[in-house]
Amino acid sequence: MFSDVSYKPYENNNRWKHAFIAILVIIGAVMFGKGVYIHAKANLAQLLIAKAWESQLKHGQRTRPRYWADTWPIAVMTFPAHQQKLYVLAGATDAVIAFGPGHMSHTAFPGQMGNSVLIGHRDTHFNFLQYVEKGDLIEIDAMHGSKLYKVENMRIAHESQIELMDNSWRNELTLVTCYPFDGVSTDTEYRYVVTATKIET
Repeated sequence: MFSDVSYKPYENNNRWKHAFIAILVIIGAVMFGKGVYIHAKANLAQLLIAKAWESQLKHGQRTRPRYWADTWPIAVMTFPAHQQKLYVLAGATDAVIAFGPGHMSHTAFPGQMGNSVLIGHRDTHFNFLQYVEKGDLIEIDAMHGSKLYKVENMRIAHESQIELMDNSWRNELTLVTCYPFDGVSTDTEYRYVVTATKIET
């Protein structure tokens, strides 16, 4: 008679393989779910911010997207060539830019004279910056009026290059996000920088 003992190693190997595959599937599902959640939160936030912006235009005073929010919309930024419309928020903390591009408060106000620096996440609102080209137009609509900018330069910079945020005698718009765009690590020391200059309409 044949004994079943000889088949046990094979069965054990199969069990380990199935367990390993199940773990990989679970990890993949969690990562996918997290990615979907981040994008859904970012998109929903822009809808709430849009309502706050409309309220500001109507009543002429700051309106927070939610009563607990520590920010409010200060401008609308549109990229016609890329069909992107984003609401810019006051401040550039992690809590703020999770919901939309944020304005570095010590830099010029968007649309006004000087260098206005806006920060955004590479995996949500500023992901499309990797496709921006020289000559692309950027429209800025703020409470005090509208301005038109033209992209002049795109470059990769180190996070230590703080001169990117220096003030300028020109009316500039500097958009900053983490680099590379397809990077897995959130702790990257490089930034992708898009610089645009105001043009007369």
